[in-house]
Parts: sequence; structure tokens; C-alpha cells
Amino acid sequence: MLNIDPALATVHTVGAVTKISFVSGHVAGALTSHTDDITRWCASLAPTANVRTGAVTTDIAALLQSFGFAQARELVLMERDLEGFNTSIAIQDWAVSSWRCHFAARIDARTFPVGWDMTRSEITHALRATTDSGISFVTRGRQRIGYALVGASMDHAYLQRIAVLPTAQGLGFGALLAESCLQWAMERGAAKMFVNTESDNQPALSLYQRFGFEQCGERLFVMEKAATNQ
Repeated sequence: MLNIDPALATVHTVGAVTKISFVSGHVAGALTSHTDDITRWCASLAPTANVRTGAVTTDIAALLQSFGFAQARELVLMERDLEGFNTSIAIQDWAVSSWRCHFAARIDARTFPVGWDMTRSEITHALRATTDSGISFVTRGRQRIGYALVGASMDHAYLQRIAVLPTAQGLGFGALLAESCLQWAMERGAAKMFVNTESDNQPALSLYQRFGFEQCGERLFVMEKAATNQ
């Protein structure tokens, strides 16, 4: 079992992968003040399953690499100034409940590869990571075919997840969710919204650029360490 301070990170096990979500007060992985804690944890780490982090900054990625972690994915961080943004077509239902987390996780599992999807516990953790948060769904007929997850703390908002079932992609549902996330943030007084996505995910990059997101220049990384008993 992994011994990790719950004030530093939360642990989610998905099949053969143990996913570590480091706690951060700003963008996920901005952990400069926790470097000593991560060093002590890494020095004692002997994983029985593959260990994968959430998004971490360059300095933390370098630290993890010195303890045997390797880069699994490179992400780009994007931001949008919300001044003047307004739309009349945004989704208004952003309630948070256990059953909504359940349905969001089901959509996520059908949208992303195993191990890269967000579990119900991860979605719940993401909702608790900010002072305000919400989940919205898009439907086709009576079926929920996509969802968005957002959060905000002080004047910063975070587009934490957009997922649309593969059979419904390319039909405008992702755009509706992105626009709704921006409106949600605007209504809660956020000055900026942040999102990160894989550096080679052109459909996602194009979607966010369409809604005015620009790359910040900062790179984020998902790091992974293989189990020592493999």
C-alpha cells in the first residue's frame, strides 16, 4: 500500500494503475512548496502497481524523474480572459450530487482508454478541490452523451473535464459544453479560466482555441513509475 500524506495527494486505484492526484491551490501540480514532502515520499516508494500522477509542473516532473518516474504525457496549459464573455445558449443545470458523479464516471469510462478515464472517486475529489464546482450534461433524446466538470476558487476558474461519447463526437456537443463552462465561470465572478490538454490532441486544442483560450507557455506533465515487482 502506498503511504502518502492525504494533505499532499489523494490515491485512486484503477485496475493495475494507482493514480496520484497531488493537491494544489492553483493549477494541478503547482507544488513548489511541497517539494520536500514529495522527495520524502518518493524515497520510500516501492509501488506494487504502476503509479501515475495527475498534471505536474516542469520542476516537479524533474524531481519525480530523479526517482524513476518517466513522462507518460505532455500537456499544454491554456487560459482565457473572461472579461466581456456572455452567451445566451449555455447550460444552466450545474448541480452536484453522488448520482451525477456516477453518470459522469460512466460517460468518462466509455470515452477514454482504461486507466486514463476519471473514476467516480476522482470526479468527487475534483469537485472538492475548489471552493465552487459543478457538473453539467448534454443529452441526445433521453440519453446522457456528454458532461463537463468545472471549478472555481477566488477569481480563477478551471475547466477540469469535457467528455463526449465517441458516437456523439463532432456534432457540436463539446462546443456547447465548453461555452457553458465559460458562462458558468463568468457568472461566478472569475477573471480567468484555465484548461489543460494533451499537446498532440488537435481536436481539443482547436475547440479551446475556438473559444478564445491561448497557450500560457507553461508545460505540464503526467508522470508514471512502473511497479517494482514487474
